[in-house]
Amino acid sequence: MRLLGLEKAEIVCADGTDYLRQTTRHYTLIYIDPARRDVHGGRTFAISDCTPDVLTLLDELMAKSDVLLLKLSPMLDWRKAISDIGEQWVREVHIVSVGNECKELLLLLFPGEGLRVVCVNDCQVFESNGANGTEPHEPYEPYGPHGPFPRFLYEPNASIMKAGCFDEVAERFSVTQIAPNSHLFLADRLVADFPGRAFEVLAVTTMNKHELKEKLLGIEKANIAVRNFPLSVAELRRRLKISEGSSTYIFATTLKGKRHALLICSKA
Repeated sequence: MRLLGLEKAEIVCADGTDYLRQTTRHYTLIYIDPARRDVHGGRTFAISDCTPDVLTLLDELMAKSDVLLLKLSPMLDWRKAISDIGEQWVREVHIVSVGNECKELLLLLFPGEGLRVVCVNDCQVFESNGANGTEPHEPYEPYGPHGPFPRFLYEPNASIMKAGCFDEVAERFSVTQIAPNSHLFLADRLVADFPGRAFEVLAVTTMNKHELKEKLLGIEKANIAVRNFPLSVAELRRRLKISEGSSTYIFATTLKGKRHALLICSKA
């Protein structure tokens, strides 16, 4: 506590639920991190399965604090969490990733209106009103493996993927989604502040054997990712006979019209 500059902190060794029920004090903020293990040591994810069950304590927690900061499993669907808790309470959702791996899901509860979704990945921060679904309102461009293809490919970071605010990303950065559920974006220009990774598209190919042989000529190693594609990374590696590594990136995805394609890229 001294290291945090909180030398006046009062430490109470007691059952937290019992303490909450007997205290008459009102707090600026209560932070709660329910244990995500059951009595057998197995992992739990749903709010009601954690200890303590925040849903049964919610009225008392809100009555005794200005703000409730709730830490949940990063595996949890934040929209389902809001539905379980009640839309009238949740004002902010913070999805925190480190090294493009989702680590924390934090909900801030206090009276008010509106919703703020904050997606953080290392130094990248993207804010949304949470109103967008995962499906875009605008039609997709008819990109195909044999037609003109934009020069740059964009992969959202883990927090954006978790938030699912793809419409808002597309609109704010003037990029186009490849296809429904593929969650990759395209543009003819380099977007320096895109919340994710940027790649230059070198070639696009279908899964046709002759075309694959031509477009993958000389590529023995590559970093492979699949987005809305029927094969896993391991299965695709075996089929392509490409090992892991190098500065080449291959994105296996589905274009508009359910057309499977490989996008061969390098980092922009």
